[in-house]
Amino acid sequence: MKDMTLIDRYIEEVTDQLPEKERAEVALALETRIQAQLPSPSCQADILILLESLGDPNQLADSYRTDQRYLIGPRYYLQYLFVLRMALI
Repeated sequence: MKDMTLIDRYIEEVTDQLPEKERAEVALALETRIQAQLPSPSCQADILILLESLGDPNQLADSYRTDQRYLIGPRYYLQYLFVLRMALI
């Protein structure tokens, strides 16, 4: 199995929240965006600072989402899903 970098894990966390048909395109766009913002050469600390500045992967995924999820409202949707999953268990 490939040793995943912080960038790979961040991109995977973002794209896992998206419909499968959108994942490859968003992963490529996000990889390009991250690489463009990293200083050259970059160290682990630079990567961490950049990923933290991009914010929560769930919220970033919502900005890339083409379909809208408004059962409860965009602000509370992820919390609603969490509570629903816990209740179903």
